[in-house]
Order: sequence, then structure tokens, then C-alpha cells
Amino acid sequence: MSGWQDSNLRPPRPKRGAITGLRYTPKTGANIKLFILTTNTNFYINFETMSLEKIKTLIIGSGPAGYTAAIYASRADLKPVLYTGMEPGGQLTTTTDVDNFPGYPNGIDGPKMMEELKAQAERFGTDVRIGEATKVKFSKNGNDLHEITIDHDKVLQAETVIISTGASAKYLGLESEQRLIGGGVSACAVCDGFFYKGQEVAIVGGGDTAAEEATYLSNICSKVTMLVRKGEMRASKAMQHRVNSKANIDLRYNTEVVEVLGDNVVEGLKIVNNKTQEIEDINITGFFVAIGHKPNTDLFQGQLDMDETGYIKTNGKTTKTNIPGVFASGDVQDKEYRQAVTAAGTGCMAALDAERYLASRAD
Repeated sequence: MSGWQDSNLRPPRPKRGAITGLRYTPKTGANIKLFILTTNTNFYINFETMSLEKIKTLIIGSGPAGYTAAIYASRADLKPVLYTGMEPGGQLTTTTDVDNFPGYPNGIDGPKMMEELKAQAERFGTDVRIGEATKVKFSKNGNDLHEITIDHDKVLQAETVIISTGASAKYLGLESEQRLIGGGVSACAVCDGFFYKGQEVAIVGGGDTAAEEATYLSNICSKVTMLVRKGEMRASKAMQHRVNSKANIDLRYNTEVVEVLGDNVVEGLKIVNNKTQEIEDINITGFFVAIGHKPNTDLFQGQLDMDETGYIKTNGKTTKTNIPGVFASGDVQDKEYRQAVTAAGTGCMAALDAERYLASRAD
């Protein structure tokens, strides 16, 4: 039904004093308006809005946080619906081997681990859907439902929302770097450093995260070449002292990466001194990028409280945000640890917080 397009199909104009029965108005997103019918009264019903789906617990994003939240929420009979986002499974889908997640003594492939978490969530009744939240309108008073738009056109209403959209690692943007992610290029030294035990690696970055990860790698690898684009580090003095105290860290200032060398795995780097323009090739087997992360929170700007870098603020030791019924879990609110196991832990917390919130509303 697309409205009255052909004048020959229009109903006859009502006579004065008659009751108008129905006027179809195809306006997406309009509300149903009901009136007491009196003379000369018009009313319309939007059929799309009549079928608006209402959800008890909506989980935005997958990965360890989202799937763990789904497992706990479904077991609590919250009937969760989970939308995976554009990167189902999150950052772990780019990791070939996960060795530091409890319960896998022989390690596990990152994508396979996400498939197993998804299957576990579905086993308890989670409705996992492919799709991306593109717009949100959170209720601030705690009485109305939250409104979420999926893929720009499907509108849902939810009593509670768990945000698990994660954070994306920043990369240099080189074609060779992108091609070798999972083949020696990594954005997490704590996650992948173990695989390069006794080998020579390089790390790029000059902040506290880079300094911390370089120090971590120096305890595992035979040599760590640390590349800093500027003439000084941005890291705190304490972190700089820690880096300088390590004999096997080769710290190079004013140095940038031109290319990551290797066909299927990392074999070296082509670097340039941006002061002298001298180009050099170095042999390494692992390349770590530590230039920061960007939380995937643009969608929630202006509605949720965030810190200066865009991470969602949560209240105390909970996952509660400043909006009643909206909770944040995983890397979207954690800029300190950023591990799969800690993300899973906060996913559990978010589901429990949502359950308690719904129980309090029912009282």
C-alpha cells in the first residue's frame, strides 16, 4: 500500500457533517494518533509503526563483551537480541591465535573462539542478528523505552541497552601493514608478544602505551626496536626511564615506517629518518603498532557521558552509564586493560546490572 496515488482510486470526498473513516499517510517513523471520531474528524494510522518491535534487552556489538552479556542475559530470561555490528566478533577475528583466554590449554583461533561464544549465546536463546545500529535515541527519564535504528531503516524499542561496540586499534594506514595483520603485524603486544619469544621485533609509537608494550616485549624478545616519529617521546618521564633502562630496546627518534616487508609474514621494515631522509631496512619477525585506540562511540555522542578521548564513563564499579537502563561493557569503556577476558567480565557485569534494573522497574 503506497497511499492514494491515482485520483481515480481516491475515496469520494465526504459530505459536510460526515465522519471521515481512514486516511493512509505513509510517513516512516510517525506515531499512531488516535482520536475520538466526531463530525469532520480525520485520523490516520501508520501501519509500519504498529509493528514496531519491542525488546527487553538489546545488545549492540559482539565480541567477548557482547556475547558474554548475551549468555548471562539469556540465562536470566531477559530475551536478549544482539546485533553484531559491521565486524561480527570484534577485534579477535583478526587474531590467528589466542593463548591467554582461560579454558583453552592449547590456544584457539580468534574467529573460531568468537563462533563458539556466539553458539553458546544462541544455545540459551539469544537472538543474534547481522546488522548495525545507526541511530539511537535514549530516554533520559527511565520511564520511556529507548529507540534504536538498525541499518538506517528498522526502528526498535528496548527497555535496556548494553553497548559492546568495542574500540578499534589505530594503524599507520600502509597497504603492506594492512595485508600482514595476523601475519606478524599486531596492535596488542600483551596478546601476541609471546609468539615472538627470543626473536627480534619492532614497535611504533611514543606514548605511554607504546612505552609499556615495548618494556613488556623486552622481557620476551631478544631485541625490540622502538620507532618514535618525533624527536621526543610523549610518554611520562617514569615510562621513558623504564624504556631507557632496558638494554635490548633500540630507541630511534625521528623515524617513520615506509613499508612492512614480507609476502605472507613479516620479514622486516623499511624505515626512514625524517630529518636526514636516510632509508634503512631492518630484519624483524613481528611488528607492533601502539599509536592508540579509538572507541567506537561516535553513535552515542551527545547522549552518553564520555571522557576526552571518547570512552564511555560508567558509574563506579558498575557498567551503568548516565542514562537509566543503558550499560557499557568491554573496550568501549575500558582504556586500561583492553583484554578479551576483561571484556568478557564486564559483559557479565552489564547483563547482571540490566537484570537488576529491570527487576527494580517491576517492583
